[in-house]
Amino acid sequence: MAGIIQSDNCDNKVAIITVTYNASGFIRAYLDSVAALIASDSRFSVFIVDNNSPDHTAEIVTEYISEKGLDGAVNFHLAAENAGFGAGCNLGASLAGDADYYWFLNPDTEFSLEAGTQLLNGLINHKHIAALGSVLQNMDGRIVVGAFRFPFAMTTFLSHACIGVFDKMFSNKTLHYSNDGDSADWLTGASFMMRREAFCAVDGFDERFFLYFEEVDLFYRLKQLGYRSQISVGSVVHHIAGASTGVTEHTTQNHLPRKPAYWFESRRYFYLKNFGRTYLIFIDVIFVFANLLHRLKNLLTGRHVARPERLLRDIIAFSGWR
Repeated sequence: MAGIIQSDNCDNKVAIITVTYNASGFIRAYLDSVAALIASDSRFSVFIVDNNSPDHTAEIVTEYISEKGLDGAVNFHLAAENAGFGAGCNLGASLAGDADYYWFLNPDTEFSLEAGTQLLNGLINHKHIAALGSVLQNMDGRIVVGAFRFPFAMTTFLSHACIGVFDKMFSNKTLHYSNDGDSADWLTGASFMMRREAFCAVDGFDERFFLYFEEVDLFYRLKQLGYRSQISVGSVVHHIAGASTGVTEHTTQNHLPRKPAYWFESRRYFYLKNFGRTYLIFIDVIFVFANLLHRLKNLLTGRHVARPERLLRDIIAFSGWR
């Protein structure tokens, strides 16, 4: 079958690590994808950690494993509490045993066989790369590259001011990388594969992040040690962004819901941990200025671009000077 490596590299083991929470509405499509992959390539196995979902996620997964005879290939662990995404990923990695690679994959995804094997091929063939991420395809069919620059000052300004002339002038500072396979600062947690030794070198995810910014912090620590990451353009994963957190349920063309408090807490912790309070205050000032500039642009052009509700007030409430 196209895209599948045969027995010449059969000793490489990949653990697909997925953290679920209230995933009952979409988990079957994910399970169908992973079942097809592990049936075609025995190097892949699956470790699902459910963060104590109050819905029927656990029942659906356990029934699926039993019905399809996937015991051993798909491993399900029910956590005692919801300790966050990073904690769930770390638990999944600890359960994965002697896997050579960890593929961190969201449960709100669907993918072809090549999506996984392209990531594995890339890491096998390019020893200098520590992690490879997938190209994401949204619900409307748009392709979104899951590779980003770290949220330093200029990147923060450009991503919130959204002024085209500035983006062109400072194209090497914009938030998103293109899909040309260049090295990336960090990869979205929706789908990336990493060498186990790289993950262990930084002691995995920082579990003080509940949700958001944990992968930014992980890749920042990796880069500090000299590890490189990039996108694999041949790995395409269909992703329902925000499905587990319920964000998509309240999002319309002209409305974005208010960001949860833990987004701001995670953002604040990321900057305090890695750069200190003075830099956080500096970033907050840039954030507020850029958003005010964007509002002025909208007023002058008559356009309306949706922004999360109470964004500026929440940034100030969780700012570095509080």
